[in-house]
Amino acid sequence: MALANMLKLQNFCCKYDLKCGTMVIGGFQTFCSICYFLFACISAVTGDQPPEHYKIAIPATFSGVIINGMVLLGAIKESSVLLIPYLILLGALLIVICYLGLILSILEPLVLIAFIFAVPAIYLWLTVFSYYQSLVAEPITITNPSMVAYNNPGVMETKYPEVV
Repeated sequence: MALANMLKLQNFCCKYDLKCGTMVIGGFQTFCSICYFLFACISAVTGDQPPEHYKIAIPATFSGVIINGMVLLGAIKESSVLLIPYLILLGALLIVICYLGLILSILEPLVLIAFIFAVPAIYLWLTVFSYYQSLVAEPITITNPSMVAYNNPGVMETKYPEVV
């Protein structure tokens, strides 16, 4: 937990709150994923690339549209559950990229230039992760306690306010 607190950002781009930053990240990445998905579909129809390319590119870009859309929707609805797939997949991808980059940089030092592209992705991941932490840390508030369902043994009963 101490490492998670060390990695927590307070603002997005030093000015905007984390919700706004997460919406910008989700919106921009969803837009880019849709564009690349359409490009992959058009390229598949025209036959610009070998068919093996499309067997990977089209499902990967479609899943990117879904996951990035979940980030945008999670920021709008303030739902931490919708951010989890993005955090897991991008986090795993960044770990693999950094690990392979370090190994390959031993063989070819120019691979270190690829880390220049990993730094913004790490910052975007940290922004979404910080927003996720802030959502999880917030206590749940009940706006109308009379509408809460109480769980009795074996019976689910909802109490409604009395109409006078």
